[in-house]
Amino acid sequence: EAVPTYQIVDEAGADVTDQYAVEASLGTLTVNPIRIVIQTGNAKKQYDGQPLTNKDWTALLSSSYVLKGHTLSVQMHSSITEVGAIPNEGSASVTDENGKDVSHLYEFEFVCGQLSVVGIPLYISTNSAQKEYDGKPLQAPQWVLLGGDLKSGETLTALTSAQCTTVGTVENAMEFVV
Repeated sequence: EAVPTYQIVDEAGADVTDQYAVEASLGTLTVNPIRIVIQTGNAKKQYDGQPLTNKDWTALLSSSYVLKGHTLSVQMHSSITEVGAIPNEGSASVTDENGKDVSHLYEFEFVCGQLSVVGIPLYISTNSAQKEYDGKPLQAPQWVLLGGDLKSGETLTALTSAQCTTVGTVENAMEFVV
């Protein structure tokens, strides 16, 4: 803890410090880092087996961006290949004119965009059927691919078909595999 240094003088300039019992209530001095908010880019595509990345970013909020002679560098880390979505994450650093890392002078906040890979759309129609109750299951395993494209060498196969064994109606839901 710092001990304050002071001197009390009278009107004539004589040191009278020893005549006082000073109790100091010391304030604080705080230097905050420069805050930089970085928004990363979004990207979305249909599945094609290739990685999806987006290196775009923008500084949204900064009190003075970076000091003169300093250089902001943002590195993007995220990549997605399979169907799904992830945040587009990155990291930042700042160097001075001599290449020295001065990132400790800055506070970085990331507002992450999203990288999304969506599945290849397939449009399938299953058949309908009806009959009078006879105690036996009713099935209609026929189906047709109305739209969408399978990748070269791939096939679509029905694994299961719905059935109805009692009086009533059910959707002809089927399970498929590519």
